[in-house]
Amino acid sequence: MTHDQKERCRKIIHGYALLAGLGNLVPIPIVDVFVDVATLSAMTRRLGVVFNQNITKEFAKNFVILLVKRQLAIRITKAVVKHVPFLGWIVGPVLGLIITETTGWELAARLDKKQY
Repeated sequence: MTHDQKERCRKIIHGYALLAGLGNLVPIPIVDVFVDVATLSAMTRRLGVVFNQNITKEFAKNFVILLVKRQLAIRITKAVVKHVPFLGWIVGPVLGLIITETTGWELAARLDKKQY
């Protein structure tokens, strides 16, 4: 990954991680899953542009579903903790941000190596 690609990825990943964190502030069950899927799908397509790869909506959706399944234990923990008054209201958004950030960098590395 070139320095320019890394900087572009950093901006994209941080931006979408922030959106995921904000989207996870909504205390309605299951909304966080939809926010995460939409955020990760959009981020996948934007990262594809950085690496000159045409990522279709269908590919992005399927790839994100695979990632969500792989992170199922973390996501269940986030969903349960999110309903604890006060603590959960902080932990849910923070976990959403962290999950999106780490997933974004993993995805960028895969796109760089064309391993998807």
